[in-house]
Formats: sequence, C-alpha cells, structure tokens
Amino acid sequence: MQTNNNGDFERAADLSKEQKEAVNFTNDGELLIKGMPGCGKTTVIVHRALTFVSDYENLYGEEKGRILIVAFNRALAGYIKTIIRNSKDLSEAQKNRIDVSTFHQMASSVLRKIGVPPPSKGRASEKATDEAMMRAITRRKQNRSHRLLEKNVEFWKEEISWMKGWGPPEREIYVNKMPRTGRGTGVRVTKEDRDHIFDVYELFQEELGQKGLAQWDDMALELYENLDKLTDEHKYNHVLVDEAQDFPPIWLITVNKLTRFSLTVAADVAQKIYKRAFSFKDCGINVTGKRSKTLDKSYRCTKQIVALAQAFRDQMTHIRNSEELADLPVPDHDGIPPVWIHRDNKDEAMRELIDALNSLKEAGTNFNTKNLVILGYRHKDGKQVVAALKAVGLNAQQVRRDQLSLDGEFIPVTTLYQVKGLEFKHVFIWGLRDSVIPGASLHYKDDDADEEEVIDYGRRLLYVAVTRAKEGVWMFSDSKTPTRFISELDNDLYENL
Repeated sequence: MQTNNNGDFERAADLSKEQKEAVNFTNDGELLIKGMPGCGKTTVIVHRALTFVSDYENLYGEEKGRILIVAFNRALAGYIKTIIRNSKDLSEAQKNRIDVSTFHQMASSVLRKIGVPPPSKGRASEKATDEAMMRAITRRKQNRSHRLLEKNVEFWKEEISWMKGWGPPEREIYVNKMPRTGRGTGVRVTKEDRDHIFDVYELFQEELGQKGLAQWDDMALELYENLDKLTDEHKYNHVLVDEAQDFPPIWLITVNKLTRFSLTVAADVAQKIYKRAFSFKDCGINVTGKRSKTLDKSYRCTKQIVALAQAFRDQMTHIRNSEELADLPVPDHDGIPPVWIHRDNKDEAMRELIDALNSLKEAGTNFNTKNLVILGYRHKDGKQVVAALKAVGLNAQQVRRDQLSLDGEFIPVTTLYQVKGLEFKHVFIWGLRDSVIPGASLHYKDDDADEEEVIDYGRRLLYVAVTRAKEGVWMFSDSKTPTRFISELDNDLYENL
C-alpha cells in the first residue's frame, strides 16, 4: 500500500505517470498490473475503483452498478475499506457502491443472492480440519499401507486444497490431467499415488460431512458450480483483484465470470508463496500486450531493503530466468542497512531481539501494528517470542492474519505466511535456523523430489517478508547453524552485529 511521508494514502494527484496510466486504462476487458512489492499495485487498484465510481457511473446508464475489490486476506480488505471510507473524493452513496471482501466472503454473499444454500451449516476450524484429516488417514491405513499416509497433516491439507483449487475434484482429472509443475512440496507424487490421495480426499470429505462442516474451499467450489445461475443483477460492473498471484485457478475463473465490463488483477510472481503453476490464459483472462502494465518503482522500501530482496530473488533457481523477474528497480530513498544478528543459542538471540526493540522505542517508535511486526517460520516460535517479551514488560501478542488490525497498540507476532499485502515500518524475522528454513521442508522431502524447488520456497518466504518493511529489516538466528540463505548473500547487503 503506497503512502506519503505522513503515512496517509496517496491522493490521485500524487500518483506517478505509470500509476495514472494504469488507473485510467480502458474500462472494458482485462488489465494486469504487475510489479515488485511497494510499487503501488494496491494503490492503483483502489484509485481505479474510485475512478470507476466517480467518472463512469453514468457511462452505462446504470448509476447503481457496483464495483468489487477482492483482497487476498482480511487484513488487506480491512485496510482498503478504511481508505475508501476516509476518501474525500466520493459521496457516501458512491462509497457504498464499492464492495471490498476476501474471495470467500464474496462467494458466501453471492451464493445467498442466487439462492444457493452453503455447502454445510458450519465452517471447519483449523482444529476440526486437522482432526477430520487424521481420521481419514487412519481409516485409509486400516485398508492399505502407503508411504504418503506417513506424511504430516500439513501435506495432506495443502494437497487437497490444491486439488480443490482447480475445480470440483474428479478422480480421472486429478490422477491423469492436473499439472504438478511448481508444486514445490518436496514430495514425489506419481499417478498411482494420486489414486491413493483421492481415496483419502473422499474419506476426508465424508468426515467433514458427518460433522456438518465444510472448508472455505468448498464454498468456492459451490459458487463455481453455480456460475450458470448468475444474471447481470448478480454481477459487478467492474471487479478488481489484489495479490492475484496467490489465487488458485478456480478463484480467477469465478471472479472473471462475476464482472460485466472489466477485470483488473494486480500480481507479483516472485511473491507467489502458494505452490500452484498456471497462467492467466489458463483461466480465460487475456492480459497480453497493452493489457499488461508494469509499475517499476518502489515507494515502500529503501534502496538497502530492495537490494536485499533482489539478492534473495536472484537465488531462486527455478525462476531465475523468467521474464517476469527482471531486476528490481532501485528506489530513490536511502535508509539503514538490514541487520543480521546470529547468536549460538536462544537466550542470547532473544536478548538481542529485546535490545533491538528497546532501541527503537528509545528512538521514538511506538509499538503498534502499523510500525512493526515479528515473523517466524513456525507457530511455536511465535509463542516463545511472546512469552519472552511479556516477561520483560513488552506488550506482544501472537496473531493470525485477520487479526493484524490497523490500530492495535501492541507488538504483533505471527508467521512468515501471514503478511501478504501488508506493510510495516520495521520487520523482525526470528528463528532463522537452517534446520527450520529450509530444513523443515527438506525433512519431509522424498529422496527423488526436486530439492532446489523446495529450497526456493524458503527464499520466496524471506523475499515476501523483507519487502513488507518500509524502513528497517532485522533478521535473527538462535542456532549454531543459521539458515544457508544468509551465507548466500554478499556481506555488504546487511550489517552483521
């Protein structure tokens, strides 16, 4: 999200030439806005929506036509809602014509409008999902042994989510036709294996159904299967999608069917942290030629942070030669160098983290969810950080993505996965041990799986994490064997304390 020096959202008059061209691009058909983190993709999405409402409301003779912005997560959706609510350029009636939601919130709303009941009475919590998966695996083990049945629950949840992301699961299509390029799970899955996986999928769905539960992914499938019930009354004049690189195919196909006149998608391929490989063309979205706009300037990060992000991206072996990954543009503004703190044990590293936080506080930084975030690879790392900070009187809270509020007066602690689309003045990355990143993924890798693809996944997570920062990046290791991703970098990219 692009803000000015006062932290306020940029007004249209302050946009760059490239941003204005994207905002004012034709209001018919598709548009792809691509660029690095902090280049203003979300800013363009919001201004384009505001422009549709203010400039084009009478263009089609339908003043009541609605606009939809689909954000990747609730935190980003909340941020965008706040910006629109505070806009001085629109009347209240115009603001009310812009809907902002996550994909699942939108799917639930549209299903109600077309009179289709939800797939179940309740949404499955994380705990309920894990328990249903374990029961399904246990039931499958009773009939037949298979090496994949020994994989952890996370593997199974992600595989089934990926399966559902391509449309209503069918055994023949899943086994013989679904591409696995870019999965990056580190687990070799043959056609024969897929047959076993589909058996577990069916048992998993049965377990959920017996409890009257469904996943959010099932909500997406329900809407996809009822797209033929959509009329113009249910559609939006314009649909805009932020962080589209992480949307599965079924989501993109669906939002494209929801628009009457235009679809705008913003994406950065290097931020893709969910393991799916497909093109916009596969989803029926034409963003070739002039329908693709690149924003080539960072307004969020400093030169030093972008240099670090570029170095992480340069090491991504599987996408190094992609046309999407030209060198990141160098920002105009300087800043402090990223900091790398390596200590051999957790106690020493934690003292350094506390000292760094206190230094920021003494320098006038208020501890809230706008100013800083602490990220770890694993949930349990966050629990340890929160306990240690509270023990010295620092107000820290472990939060989920949808709890990253804009005005929380505490230090938010979460995982590397949770901060897509958000920004903070300072980003602290904790627990960078090689045994965890990339070690945790490598531990579950099959012997003949593509090791470099698995390792690249860890680099992507760090790339996303460091590019959330506007001013400072602080990286910590609490082990004698820190992550290999730091030793890959030139020493002049960071300050080693």
